[in-house]
Amino acid sequence: MSKQGIINIVFAIGLVVLSVLHFSSSDQNVMVESSDQEEMTPRRERDSSESLKVGYIRTDSLLTKYERHKDLQDMLQGKISKMEREWERKTRLFQENLKVMEEEAPKMSQRELAMAQQELEMKQQELLAFRERKTQEFMREEQELNKQVYEEVYEAINKVQEKLGLDMVFMLEMGGSLVWAHDSFNITNEMVDELNRMHNAKKEKK
Repeated sequence: MSKQGIINIVFAIGLVVLSVLHFSSSDQNVMVESSDQEEMTPRRERDSSESLKVGYIRTDSLLTKYERHKDLQDMLQGKISKMEREWERKTRLFQENLKVMEEEAPKMSQRELAMAQQELEMKQQELLAFRERKTQEFMREEQELNKQVYEEVYEAINKVQEKLGLDMVFMLEMGGSLVWAHDSFNITNEMVDELNRMHNAKKEKK
């Protein structure tokens, strides 16, 4: 699988996980607020003749068509490539130092050889620490970007839901709880239009 495909999957998973966490938290808040206001505000009962208006979003299509997601994807791809080039450079330098030591080892005293081996071990540890540090930095940045994308998607959901008068919005994806729905409930294009409109408006302000 390509790096671009991996990044797409990570974004999609992050979006779904964050949405689950948010709605779980929201449900808890609603329960608390409802109990506090139960005596003051009568609960609205839905008339049996009312139809429930629902919509669903195809996560994969949304991320593919969302312009900001494409920009973030390119940025992450650039960071991965830069990190790999730096890792390869440091690894190549370490291998060159190792080769020099192997060539010079017969000429070294026991003390010099021990010192050279110790220095190489330190360089090896530094090399591994560098990769671990860069990987952690990348993962933290990726998580932050996932959070930003989710917040933007949730903001767009609120606007599209209000415009279309929807009662419920679902995420449709492989492995999710919603596995199929009629295309007439698909609001992915409306979401893409709203997200790109928001994105372009923010770019114009900058």
